[in-house]
Amino acid sequence: MMKTEERPEWYPATAPWNQGPSNELDDAWDDLLLALNIRVTSDELTVLDMNKTNRVQVTGGSPAGDADYVGVLGVYHHLHCLNNIRRLLYWDYYEPRMVGVKHMEGFSKEHASRDPRRYSES
Repeated sequence: MMKTEERPEWYPATAPWNQGPSNELDDAWDDLLLALNIRVTSDELTVLDMNKTNRVQVTGGSPAGDADYVGVLGVYHHLHCLNNIRRLLYWDYYEPRMVGVKHMEGFSKEHASRDPRRYSES
């Protein structure tokens, strides 16, 4: 079991990120991660030398008629994962809220156990 300690230099904890689990904190995380997914053009993937196979395409492509794709900036993906770790640390609070949720926004054993090298091979 993980134990934490509180240090006086961390207080006063005025930012929502320093608070325990709450609806307010969950709303703050939702606002922070609002821009998680971005639209990436086919040309941008080509410039980045990214493989387009098995990528999620966006309907209503670019004016040029090329396919657009869903992308995620690395920093947002890492924040998304940090949010999942935060929820795991407060599992007693979050577990009852997860009951019956079919799609938990990447919050799953399968998502967490993916090989991180998979993202760098594309």
